[in-house]
Amino acid sequence: MGIYVVMDKRKVYFEMLDKLYEGHSTQEENQALDALSTKEGAQIFDAYSRSHWEVEHTPMSDDQRQRMHNDIMSRVSALEDFKRHDQRRTLRTLWSVAAAVCLFAVAAFVGYKVAQHNVEEQTFVVVAERGEQSSIVLPDGSRVRLNSESQISYTSSFNSKERTIQLSGEAYFDVARNEEIPFIVKTSEVDITALGTKFNVRAYEDESSIVATLVEGKIITASEGNSLTLSPNNSSTFDRNNRTLRVTPVENAEHAVPWLRDEVVFRGETLAQVALLLERMYDVEIEFKDEQITSYKYHGLVRNNELHNILSLIVESSPVTYRQQGNNIIFSKHN
Repeated sequence: MGIYVVMDKRKVYFEMLDKLYEGHSTQEENQALDALSTKEGAQIFDAYSRSHWEVEHTPMSDDQRQRMHNDIMSRVSALEDFKRHDQRRTLRTLWSVAAAVCLFAVAAFVGYKVAQHNVEEQTFVVVAERGEQSSIVLPDGSRVRLNSESQISYTSSFNSKERTIQLSGEAYFDVARNEEIPFIVKTSEVDITALGTKFNVRAYEDESSIVATLVEGKIITASEGNSLTLSPNNSSTFDRNNRTLRVTPVENAEHAVPWLRDEVVFRGETLAQVALLLERMYDVEIEFKDEQITSYKYHGLVRNNELHNILSLIVESSPVTYRQQGNNIIFSKHN
C-alpha cells in the first residue's frame, strides 16, 4: 500500500509538471507545486526530469543526472538557509521563497529542454522586495544573495552557452569556477567579469555610483571602453556624474559588505541618504518636517540592524527626533 501511495503521488505531480511545462497549469496546481521545495519533492522532480529526458533523448549521463540533482537540492538548501537566517521574515515571504525554489527547479529542466530543442530562450527573474532579502543557487552552482529591493535575471541558456546575469540593486556573488564560460554581471552602466570568485555589486538606480567589492579571486570591471582588474580587498567605483571608473583599496572586503552580517555602516551619509536606505531595508515611508535636517551627516556602525537601533543612533548623534505611525516615520528637528 505504501508503494502505491508514493507512486500515485508521483503520478499526480508528473501530470502537474507536464501542464506547467506546457503552460496549461492552473493557479491551484501551481500552488500545489510548492511542495517540490521539500526534499521529497526534489526526488519527485529528479525522477520527472530523468524520465522525460530519456523518453526523447539518449539516456541521461551520470554527469547530467548529477548536475540536475545537485541543482534541485541546492535550491532546497538555499530555502533552508533563508529560513535559518531570516526568521524575522513573515510567513508570506517564506512561502514566496518556497514558490521561487519550485519555479527555478522547473526552470532548470526547461533550460535543458530548450537547449535540446533550440526553441526561443526564456528569461527567469529573482526579486528581493523592499524589506526583504533572498538567496538563490544558479544552475552552475553559483550562489547569489540579494539585498532589499534588488533583482537579477538570466536566460535559459545560462551555463550552456554563457553565464550572464542582469542586476538591478545589490547582490553578493559566490561564483562557481568555470574557465570555459566566464561569469558576467551586467548593470545599467558597468559589466563585471569573473571566473570563480566572491564579490559584491551595489548598483541601485537611485544612487550616484556603482560599486563592485572583491572579497576573493579576481574580477574585471568595465564601462564605456575603460576596464580595471581587481585583486582582493579592493573596490571599483563608477561615478555616474563624472563618468569615471576608479579603484579604491578597502581594509577588509568582507567588512565592506556589512549587510551580509545584518550590520549597517554610515560613512558620512546625509540623513536624506539614510532615509532612502531605511525605506529600502524596512519597507517604510519617511517624511521630513524640517528640510534643514536632511543634510546632517552620520558616521557609525550598528551591529544589530533592527530599525529602532538605527533610529536611536540618529537621535543620539544629532538634534533630530522622530515619531512612527505604522510604516510612516516622520523626522523633525529637536528643539
